[in-house]
Amino acid sequence: MTGAPGDLRVEFGPLSSPGGEGGEPFPDTVCGGSQVPNAVQTVIATAVSAFGLGCATVSLTY
Repeated sequence: MTGAPGDLRVEFGPLSSPGGEGGEPFPDTVCGGSQVPNAVQTVIATAVSAFGLGCATVSLTY
């Protein structure tokens, strides 16, 4: 998910493995069947220690 509020874009597909020097890849982080990511949750010291998504069900109001 990228972009500023009002101009968000969602891209699906594989990501390069995180971990780099001295780290290890973490498992895929996905939302449930009819949900989309609406928040990113991270724990960072000098590197990313944990990563997660907040997910929500899409609803349209008009």
